[in-house]
Amino acid sequence: MIITAEKRAFWSKHQQDWQASGVTQRAYCQREGLGYSTFGAWRQRLNTDPIDQSAQPASLPKPRPSPQLTMVPVNVAAPRMTVELCSPGGWQVQLPGSIDLAGLAHLLRQLP
Repeated sequence: MIITAEKRAFWSKHQQDWQASGVTQRAYCQREGLGYSTFGAWRQRLNTDPIDQSAQPASLPKPRPSPQLTMVPVNVAAPRMTVELCSPGGWQVQLPGSIDLAGLAHLLRQLP
């Protein structure tokens, strides 16, 4: 059986992760959702089978350099809030949202 580069990379990574995990093969396979016998078979294959060169990409794309980021300080103001009172008689009063409760209560007591 010929092993593709993708399969070799997948199973090699799992072999390395298992060895670094400090758990048994069976526990690692259960945790990762891998078949225990498949895991063992791939361990043997990785040591004996050649890579299928035709399945590898001709060349890997070169990574592009990251664009330079510039941080600019900004001030974000809280949105201005207003309290609007409307009466059934048709009058309206708009007050700043920062009005204190005592001032609002005094105003409401003055209304008819």
